[in-house]
Amino acid sequence: MVYAFIIHVIAGDSARVVYQRYFSQENIAEFRSGCMSRERTLKLNSYELNVPTPNLSPAPSPVDVTGSFRIGTPDHFHGRRSRSPSRGTVQDQETEQPSSKELIASRKQQSQIVSDFVQSEYIFRKAITGRTVEEDLSRLNNEDVLPEFEMGFLRLPAGEPYQTEKLSLWLAAANCCFSFVLEGHENMTIAEIVLKRLIGFLQEHLRVISQPSEAMLKVDRVDLILDKYLPGGQLLFMNHRLSRQLERQIEQVMKS
Repeated sequence: MVYAFIIHVIAGDSARVVYQRYFSQENIAEFRSGCMSRERTLKLNSYELNVPTPNLSPAPSPVDVTGSFRIGTPDHFHGRRSRSPSRGTVQDQETEQPSSKELIASRKQQSQIVSDFVQSEYIFRKAITGRTVEEDLSRLNNEDVLPEFEMGFLRLPAGEPYQTEKLSLWLAAANCCFSFVLEGHENMTIAEIVLKRLIGFLQEHLRVISQPSEAMLKVDRVDLILDKYLPGGQLLFMNHRLSRQLERQIEQVMKS
């Protein structure tokens, strides 16, 4: 299963996340014990986001596959009645729950850490091969075909930044990178095939390699493509026939 899909822009010695989509079913317990254990200041979309260490209850909270968070249950929202040990009176006490902003901030922090890892390796490889952004963009503009991608694999140890160990598969060209965060048992060959086809379709409809900001401005279109290519985060074995079928379905929806 794909744990997350991230699009990030590499600019010099920095990286910026322009799109992220998580397909996990994590609960509050994992959020609490993950990489939110310390404060970290991030730079996302040209502004600083300070992420404090939250004070959370251990109650689980469902997370849907679209990346929007549903916090708690009706009992959590309406509070609990408990007896005060000092006065012996009954009073309403709100169960402390993390806000959706805190959960989203945690995801942004995790995505940024992955992006920083990828940026470091990509810049190193470009320095060795001598490839330039201009060469990749020139091929896109002149031949209207995808440039040759740099590809890499990263092992993300437990706690850096996710609670459990993950693998990252990334493909990059020009100044745009695309990353899958995967569970360790996933088939990397299938993941590579799916990621390449996904990038090709994103480029065809959004020109995301030459204009990465389109992924941020047209989130609904990116979500639509992901819902077809990665239903619930599942990697599909794609032959040519299945790929063409998915492309036709997406084109029909976009035209409607």
